Order: sequence, then C-alpha cells, then structure tokens
Amino acid sequence: MGFKMNALQTKRDFTPEEITRLVTALGSSPPRASPGGGLIFQTICHNPPHTGSEKLYYYPDSSLFHCYTHCADSFDIYELIMRSRHCSFREALSFVQQTLGITMERKIGFETRTIDDWSLLERYGRIKQAQAITAPEDQLILPPHLIDLYPPACPVAWQKEGITEEATRRFQIRADASRDEIIIPHYNADGQLVGIRSRSFDPEVVAAGNKYMPTRLEGRDFRHALKYNLYGLNVVGQAVRRTGKIVLAEAEKSVLQSYSYYGDSSFTVAVCGSNISNYQRNLVLSYGVREVFLAFDKEYHEAYTEESDRYSDKIIKLASLFTPYANVYVLWDVDGLLDYQDSPFDKGRETLEQLMKNKFEIDTET
Repeated sequence: MGFKMNALQTKRDFTPEEITRLVTALGSSPPRASPGGGLIFQTICHNPPHTGSEKLYYYPDSSLFHCYTHCADSFDIYELIMRSRHCSFREALSFVQQTLGITMERKIGFETRTIDDWSLLERYGRIKQAQAITAPEDQLILPPHLIDLYPPACPVAWQKEGITEEATRRFQIRADASRDEIIIPHYNADGQLVGIRSRSFDPEVVAAGNKYMPTRLEGRDFRHALKYNLYGLNVVGQAVRRTGKIVLAEAEKSVLQSYSYYGDSSFTVAVCGSNISNYQRNLVLSYGVREVFLAFDKEYHEAYTEESDRYSDKIIKLASLFTPYANVYVLWDVDGLLDYQDSPFDKGRETLEQLMKNKFEIDTET
C-alpha cells in the first residue's frame, strides 16, 4: 500500500534510502558512501543507464546532487530525473510517485484568480522562515567609484519603452558611447557594488547573443555570479518588506520599467536569467514575502499550444521553489497582449496592470 505525501514535498523529506531507490531506478548502480557522509552514483544525468562513471555525488545536508564531469553543475532530484529521462517537471513528479509508491495529495496547475490592481490577498497560513543567507566567500566587493568612469545616461531606446530619467538616476545607469553600451551597476541587498553589466545596442553584438555581458575596462571584466544576487533589491527592498510582495522578472530593464511606473512603491527585482537559484529563493523569503509574482518573458506565440505547455512546465518548476512558503502567481498572457519574447513590462503600465488583474495562481492544493 502506498503512502501519501505532497507532490511538492520538500527535497529534505526524501531519505537517503528513497534517493537511492529513485537514482537506481534511473539506471545507476547502487551507490557507495562518500567520505563526507554522502552518496556516490553513476553519472546518469548525462549518460545512458549503467554507463557513466561514479562522479555524481549526493549531499544530504543540501539535498543536492553535483556532477563532477560533463555537467559540472548542482541540481535537485527533480532536475536529475528530468535530465536523465528527458522529461517535463510533471513527468518527473509522476516518476517519483510511481517509484516510491506515493499517492499525490496535491495537483499542479494554473487556476484563474482575479486580483484588482496591485492589491494583496491575505496569506493562508504562516510562511516558513527562510534558510540562512550566506553569500559566497569569494564574492568581490568593487570600489563604488568605478561607475563614475562613465557618464549618467537615459538612452532614448529605453525612454521609448517607458523608462524615465528618474529611474535611470535611481539605479545609477551609465553609458559607454564608444561601444554603444549601457552600463548597469549591480549592487547586493546591502548596497555594495558586486558587478557591472553592459547592455549592448550594437546590432551585430546583439545578433551574436551578447546583448548582456560583463562590462570590460582596461582588459578586466567585472562579472559576478548572478545567481547570488537579485538586481534592484537594494532599491526596492523596503517596498518588498512593507507589502510582503515581490515580482521576479528576468532582466534589469523590467526593474527600471516597474520603477518608472510606480516609483518607490515598486517591488520588482530581476533574477538576470531564466532560472531562479536556491540562494535567490532564500533571499526572497528572508524579506518576509507572502506573495511571489513570476513575470518572465513570453516564450510562446499562442496560449494553449504545445509551445505554451512547455513554458508552463518551466514556470511550475520555478514556482515549486516558493509554493511551500508563499502564494505564487504567474503573469500569463492568454489574450495576445504581448509579443513573442516580450516581458510583461514591455507594453506599458496599462498592459502590465491588465496582466496583473488576470494573473493565474499556481495552485498546488487539492
């Protein structure tokens, strides 16, 4: 007889024995113990079953795997299943259910929820406290005067997309006219300069996939680990704490657009990519957030198609980082308000508020 658990049961709930059952079912030989108390499996993350070397380590303290060969990456059990079976997040959940004899108590899906304007819903239940936030020891703090090497700027192209001079001043946007680049300083939550990125307006550079790159100066680039920061939190952190809400967007431009629309009432930050790290999740939760809004770029042409289904799989996976702790919503364009690859901020405040009003709740309750 199977036992019941939540479909989005936290990864810490899996015992080493259950992890072993799941990973061997994927095609690894039984593990051997590592000196630190973890488990060592075959690298099924990128190899066919029973063919990989024993370089896939599982660390119980963090509930993460790390592949020390081809992947050179850390990931959780669901990501491992998706990589090994080349499947969606829903299918990975189903694999866990079948392998462990689990009866799911939760469902995964979008539920329509209409919310007026940017108003709050009352949270149901308490928010779990976030884990301790520890920045990487080797995170470099840059001299704040570095950005003064570039003049302040509010590019015309951004003004046409709703960004105001006040916003570019608040976020200390600069320009490098010689390279046709906008300079975007990145500050951590404490207001320390940790990196500098450039947004190119050179068509050839953009076409080559280098729209956003670390800024280079005198042979040095000022890159930083984007997964250990949330762009704009140093500016909007007070609003996040005050409202208990946060909007997670992909790019810095969305943060500036939101600030241009709402000023100090904005609670939008950028993850600077299309994924959310555990560190970023914990940083969000450390601000007492009760509601999370995912405002990622539109990666489908039409709603309710195979293309949009793949997008929903991605969003559900990202939402699962927060659903044990907060209400999670997605700005899901079913009415064709946005163009392909637009962010929810790109068509102006009115369109953004329409998307907010018709947001979908990612519901995991039966």
